[in-house]
Amino acid sequence: FFGLVLPFMIIYLRDLFNIRVSLREDLEKYLSMPIIGSIPRTRLKDKKIDIKKAKNKIIVSRTNRSSMAEAFRILRTNLDFLLAGSKKDPSLGKVIFVTSTISGEGKTLISSNLAKTLSISGKKVIYVGTDLRDPKFHEILDMPRGKETEGFTNYILNSGLKPADVIYTQDDEDPFDFLPSGAIPPNPAEMLMHDRVKQMFDELQQYYDYIIVDTAPVSLVTDTLLIGDYADLVIYIVREGYSDKRVLQVPETFYRDKRLPNMAVLLNSAGDKTNYNYGYGYGYG
Repeated sequence: FFGLVLPFMIIYLRDLFNIRVSLREDLEKYLSMPIIGSIPRTRLKDKKIDIKKAKNKIIVSRTNRSSMAEAFRILRTNLDFLLAGSKKDPSLGKVIFVTSTISGEGKTLISSNLAKTLSISGKKVIYVGTDLRDPKFHEILDMPRGKETEGFTNYILNSGLKPADVIYTQDDEDPFDFLPSGAIPPNPAEMLMHDRVKQMFDELQQYYDYIIVDTAPVSLVTDTLLIGDYADLVIYIVREGYSDKRVLQVPETFYRDKRLPNMAVLLNSAGDKTNYNYGYGYGYG
């Protein structure tokens, strides 16, 4: 009797005390917004990679056929469906925000590889950093002066600078341009309310097809909400095994109250249990 009951009790208690998002079904249960896709855990020869220790975090390339690269290609396709209803002038570039509830859910990894995926398709892409409190650009891209490279905040503070003065190009095949966050200011929220922020976005939309924006976590600071009106699409990152189910009410509230436009959720670091392609997997085995 105990041999029969004990395993069921262990499974029941484990699920009862599990507060982390563990499946795509968790998103479907707690969120009413559309799910734009899933990005699987990074693997190399069937072994997990610690992406935080990897030297090159731009994983997507023209020749890469890994499950993660294919997931980004699917994400690129799904963008067209969600951007189809945009009321903005079609001749202007599309602004895509990438955000999350807390730090560590994969915003910078997802946004940088999304920018690369779009540039591979032949589009003019710029990757913009607006996380002015804890920027991670220097961990992803090679910048002229590392973390001290001039960028977004320097443009806002110095009226003599033009967007071209703080825009750099990735040194790689199928490169995209990037605009780092720049110097860390003492007043990030007030900085994002400056008139030159709108001027920057207006100029970028005239030249680029896509503007991918890496933003600050929405539950910790108000920065992303201050510039949310510039977005055509907001991709909200939830990380499997890391994000707390209890804080999914944050993106759900934003979606229902329309505090951020055109929101969709993306499951990052999805495990093998996630059904990516009706059981066939990537690369047809």
